[in-house]
Order: sequence, then structure tokens, then C-alpha cells
Amino acid sequence: MAQVGVFFGTDTGNTRKVAKMIQKKFDSGVVEIFNVTKESAVEEFLNNYTNIIFGMPTLGDGELENSVRDFLEALESQSADLSGKTIALYGLGDQEGYGHEFLDGMAVVHEKFGAMGATLIGRWPSDGYDFSGSKALDGDEFICLGIDNDNQADMTADRVSQWLEQISGDLGL
Repeated sequence: MAQVGVFFGTDTGNTRKVAKMIQKKFDSGVVEIFNVTKESAVEEFLNNYTNIIFGMPTLGDGELENSVRDFLEALESQSADLSGKTIALYGLGDQEGYGHEFLDGMAVVHEKFGAMGATLIGRWPSDGYDFSGSKALDGDEFICLGIDNDNQADMTADRVSQWLEQISGDLGL
């Protein structure tokens, strides 16, 4: 079994691309990726990984992507205890088209995982982004790695690499 599980929900496929980018940064077998739509995703998440990277897009008016909403509801219905799990979050959003709610869905995920007992890591500076509001902002940092493939796709690979360097130790890598 891999050391880190990368779980993601996606609407357009961009979150999956980032999950694959993360997987490729490590030796074979270190990271395994799971789309949260897979029937086994909740079981894998709860039973097989203590070190997790979780990614999703924020949709429309700061909403959760449907598969992520369903995944969170499944965890809640099982009264999931995430104590002992270390989770890093990455979120995709559009800071130009939806700059008033950039990465807002990540705040919901962060709050839910925290309430279930997870240790949350992976904050990221908000410098270099142009948005007017975000519930994922805490001071001058996002509570997750922020990615905007709509407007800053050329920065994604570097941001992912730097973020992974930052969180690798906390994930036991």
C-alpha cells in the first residue's frame, strides 16, 4: 500500500490532473490516487491512509463539487473519526470569474475534516493571486494550496512542487 492517498473530486478533470502531477513527483508506489466517486473511496480514506492529500474545485457560488459533497456526507453518516490522520488540502478555483468566492469550498472541507479530528496542514501564501474574497483565507495565507488553472496554469507545476516540499515531512515522505 502507498504511503499517501490522494483523494480528489473533479468537475472538469483539472483536479485529477493535479492529483496525477502530485503522484508523479514521488517514486512509484509512494502515492496512490482515488477519485471520490469510486465506491471504495470512503473505505480507502477511512481505513488505509493516515497521510492524505485531498483536492477539489470550488464551483459557481462557492459551492462544493457534487462528488465531494456526497463523499463528505458519507463520512458524516458514518460519524467518521479522523483523529490520527494528517490531511493536506489543495483547491482549484477561478480568481477572475469568481474572485469574490475564490476557493470558498475549501473552507467547508477544512472545517468538516477539522471537526472530525484531522490534523490539517498545507497552508499557502496568498501573494500572487488577484481575488476580492475567499473563505479559505486565514490572515495572508490560504488554508490550502490554491490553484487557478483558468488564469495561472503556467504557475501550477511550480506551486505544486513548492507545496509538496513544504508538506512532505508532515506526510512522512
